[in-house]
Amino acid sequence: MIKKYLKHRKKLLENEIEKIEELSEMSQVSIKQIDAQINNLKNEIDESSEMLSVSVRNNMSKKADEVEHMEDSKKDTYDQIDKYAKEIAK
Repeated sequence: MIKKYLKHRKKLLENEIEKIEELSEMSQVSIKQIDAQINNLKNEIDESSEMLSVSVRNNMSKKADEVEHMEDSKKDTYDQIDKYAKEIAK
């Protein structure tokens, strides 16, 4: 009976580890997408910086804020991946 319980518990833990690993992989993909978006925005900011109009400067400021927000989101995703790794290690 104990052997049966332990096998069942092992299977549950293996399934949980599998789900956590999938979440971690999806988070890695999310980070790559965020990096791509950040690069696109930074390129737009650099191109826009050549113009001196007020509206362009305001737009650049908004894009810079968006980049900062994405960087924060990326950091949060890395933190989540660390949590996943700690859960798996447990």
